[in-house]
Amino acid sequence: FHLGELSQAAWSAVNHAVMTAEKITNEFLSPTTLANLTEAATTEAKLASGSGKKLSDTNWQRTVKAKLKELRAEAAAKWARGITDASLHVWNLHQVLSRK
Repeated sequence: FHLGELSQAAWSAVNHAVMTAEKITNEFLSPTTLANLTEAATTEAKLASGSGKKLSDTNWQRTVKAKLKELRAEAAAKWARGITDASLHVWNLHQVLSRK
């Protein structure tokens, strides 16, 4: 097939997938999201250390770093799912059109 032969519906599906991928990427890399991850890690570390004993500065930093790592992994997994979904839509469209 030639690119000029694609219907408007096919282009619309590709554009939708691209917009979805851009949206999830912008959400993942936004300064607000990164700040929220840091704040959430600090909050969770406070809750974890609220068991009655005070953590030393080194242990506090280690706890915050571990929580931040967990939250970043969750955010990265969400981003990867969004990119994968958008890519699969385009791949499926490609498979259908290549058979015609």
